[in-house]
Amino acid sequence: MPVGLIGELEMLGFSESSKLKLRQYVDTLNFDHFLAITDETGMLQFSKFSIPDRRLGYTTDDNARALVVSTRQYELKMDDGWAALASKFLSFLMWMQRPDGSFHNFMSYTREVSDDYDSGDHLGRVLWATGCVVDSHLAVGVRASAKEVFDKALPWAIQSTSPRVVAHAIKGLCGYLRQNSEDENAKRNLSYLVNKLVKLHVQNSSDEWRWFEGILSYENWRLPESLFQAFSAGEECLEIAVKSLEFLIDIEFRGDMLIPIGSGGWYPRNGVRAEFDQLPVEAGSAVEALATAAKAVGSSYYWDLASKATEWYHGTNLKAVKLYDARTGACCDGITPESLNLNQGAESTLSYLLAVTRLQSIALGQATSY
Repeated sequence: MPVGLIGELEMLGFSESSKLKLRQYVDTLNFDHFLAITDETGMLQFSKFSIPDRRLGYTTDDNARALVVSTRQYELKMDDGWAALASKFLSFLMWMQRPDGSFHNFMSYTREVSDDYDSGDHLGRVLWATGCVVDSHLAVGVRASAKEVFDKALPWAIQSTSPRVVAHAIKGLCGYLRQNSEDENAKRNLSYLVNKLVKLHVQNSSDEWRWFEGILSYENWRLPESLFQAFSAGEECLEIAVKSLEFLIDIEFRGDMLIPIGSGGWYPRNGVRAEFDQLPVEAGSAVEALATAAKAVGSSYYWDLASKATEWYHGTNLKAVKLYDARTGACCDGITPESLNLNQGAESTLSYLLAVTRLQSIALGQATSY
């Protein structure tokens, strides 16, 4: 592990156990499965166990996430291989963008694009990913292409009523504005989207339910994470960021164990919480949100929780099973009532890589907002 990382961890207030665990996470990062499910077109969506399943093609969602991972790795290593991968995933997103700026989400292995008009989360994830590229040291032409995709897509996020689209768009705008700080329209759009989330929280929350919606479902942590990033960018939203993050901590942590909301029914307000199937995408978003909050407010408590959330992948979970395989770099698709879902799709593997590379980039003190 780089000496610089050890020094940064000391400054950021990591406990000794968190420092040791982060060293272990970084040392065991493995991108073999990431590369195995990537071909000349982009990243495949699913694997049958560990084998890429070409029958189910590609998604904009996964290629956007893969672009974030590639950009982070390029920023850490300045390696031409990661630059080439970032260009590949960005090219896929460009291909999937319609002339009006919206996106298809699904492409078959034979490169047939589904004409699926919807306002799915893939729109927000594209804005996050292209905002990362704009706020990077990738080649000028790559950043210019990402900016063009971003500019065409942003109006759709402004119109969106999805809290997750809004949250991902906020994340993308924070990166965009780091490199375009004089763009007054982008500043207004960031404030508008932040206010959208704040209003949703005010409308839906109570003393017992401090949340933006009437249900806890998937990638819940992205909502407070985006507000902590916006706070770091100068927006006045810290109170709601803290309230919503602490609410999730109360709900999803039992002692030192993260227990993500299960996808088999989620957790509706005044309803029954589902404990299974637990998804890696929720655990990964918890790691990133807690690390982002720790950086934003200088809290060693949040750093330690981020470390504990990462342990979910390594066996600290209700079934005491390991989801991430350091030998292959693959992550299983979730925890069922019986044990593991042994498939190893893109979303799951990317969730782990996003979590640990986020911890790594923040701990190294990189001046990034993603």
